[in-house]
Amino acid sequence: MIRLGTLRYDITPPSGYPLCGGNNPPLKEVRDRLYGLGLLLDDGEKRLLLCSLELTSLSGVPHEELRAALAAGAETTPDLVSVHCMHQHDAPRVSDEKLTGNANSSHREWWPRVVRGLQTAAERAQGALRPVQAVGVGEARVFHCASNRRLVDADGTVWETRWSRGNSAGVQAWPAGKIDPFLRTVTFWGEDDNDLLASMIYYNSHPQTADGRGIASADAPGEALRLLSERYPASHHVYFSGCVGDVTFGKYTSLDAEANIRLFGARLADGALQAIAQSRASRVAAIDFNWTTTEWLVPWRERTAANTDTAGPDYGDLVQDRPARLALLEMGGARVLHGMGELFVEYQLAAQALRPDEFVAFAGLGDPVHTYVPTAEAFAQGGYEVGVTRTTAEAEQRLKAAITRLLA
Repeated sequence: MIRLGTLRYDITPPSGYPLCGGNNPPLKEVRDRLYGLGLLLDDGEKRLLLCSLELTSLSGVPHEELRAALAAGAETTPDLVSVHCMHQHDAPRVSDEKLTGNANSSHREWWPRVVRGLQTAAERAQGALRPVQAVGVGEARVFHCASNRRLVDADGTVWETRWSRGNSAGVQAWPAGKIDPFLRTVTFWGEDDNDLLASMIYYNSHPQTADGRGIASADAPGEALRLLSERYPASHHVYFSGCVGDVTFGKYTSLDAEANIRLFGARLADGALQAIAQSRASRVAAIDFNWTTTEWLVPWRERTAANTDTAGPDYGDLVQDRPARLALLEMGGARVLHGMGELFVEYQLAAQALRPDEFVAFAGLGDPVHTYVPTAEAFAQGGYEVGVTRTTAEAEQRLKAAITRLLA
């Protein structure tokens, strides 16, 4: 039988802390407390910790450091810990201080506290495991949310990028393009038929609808989690951003940041409620789970002035192949991939195509040191993501091969 523990820890940075790696104004006000949220699964033979941080990103040594601390707290091993970021932009971006230049005292005080606090939360989770009687899966189509941000003209090139908000009328009017319209959930149920212990939520879009105000916010997903907690106050909900690299809410957002958060938070919450309700019918006994990992070599290209994202961390002059981990969680009727970076939505669609009649979800934004992972076709089309990625067109073939190894 699977047993379940939950963790929740406040990771809100101090006033003045740079948001989105310094690309946005520093923190001056808190709309939402930011949290590290997670689930600990124990089937009697192994113990798996899945964590989602309400941060823009976490990479490099700090990512490895946190995985090790969580493993110690949960009494498991780092290979059974998967850490992801929600990727809203009104939050810190954490990487090696040497690489970000963020060596100020507030960071040196805040980040060790976050690591210690999350490790303690993992300790508490493993000390309060509850039996899971059943696991369910569900999905719901969410309307007027996701839209592809790469607007490709008739000549096959990107003529404009549809950002998360502030787009012209013509950019907003452009068709939604290639997206995955479904929000997916994995649910955990206790002894009572209505005893929803927890849910894991997956949606494939950049999560931000409001940023650049110096206001800490969990944005639309955070609003959705708040609404879900009102509906299920005794349950624990965790949101994972999926393959978000080329998808935003930008077709449907307005310039009103607060209105965006409320509107899109409500749309995500409605989708999650529908998916949770649907998951009741698919529940199966929760006996055990499988966690399988594979590595793929990410082809690097040399950093130049043309492919440097001044808003992002400097990852140095790496040009050699770098390994990246891809993992698969199999449990009940669920198959969930756990990967790194800002993957294009095509990777979720490709994974689903390998199991067309089954539930397949993707948790992205693990260690994003590899930045965007576009498709090979995207390199010929151009656009922002291709301009700043550190990968090459060969990355698609390698990543899809890794996905196939896990799902085929």
